[in-house]
Amino acid sequence: MKYIIAILVALALVFGAWYAASPYYSLSGLRDAAAAGDADGLEDHVDFSSLRESIKGEFKTKLKEEAAKEDANPFLATAGLLMADRVVDGMLDSMMTPSGIAQMIKISKDKSENVGNVVASEDKNTANDKFDDWEVERIGLSEFRLTNPKDDQTPVLIFQRDGLGWKLSEIDMTGVKLPSLQ
Repeated sequence: MKYIIAILVALALVFGAWYAASPYYSLSGLRDAAAAGDADGLEDHVDFSSLRESIKGEFKTKLKEEAAKEDANPFLATAGLLMADRVVDGMLDSMMTPSGIAQMIKISKDKSENVGNVVASEDKNTANDKFDDWEVERIGLSEFRLTNPKDDQTPVLIFQRDGLGWKLSEIDMTGVKLPSLQ
């Protein structure tokens, strides 16, 4: 009986450690893959098909909200939305792939070599981790949200459990305000 209780306690401790540490481990892997522009590493940490659909929906919703605010001809607004839908679909289908994201990261690194010098001259503690203010909000055992409670203009990153790990599956841009189209 003592062995069964010891085994149950050990299993509970292992589960508790996994529950507490696994999101941070996945976030670290995602950040490292993104920083390196590693397409295979990104694919390990991102559910691209789900993420693409999420971002498409978010962009289309924001575009519809913006078009509804405009005092334009309803026919032109509808035509513009139809064209924007196709542009958003095509753009996101080609960009939101592991190789597309890796290529964008590599291009941005090449164009911003001077940024490394600026970051190196700043205080290392503030420059190294841009996610210091972000918090992990658990939604059951199969989902967590990465939020920044200090900045309501940042999107919420939603991760779904994938086996014992996590994959970025959605981005909630409800609180993000797009620049005006005018």
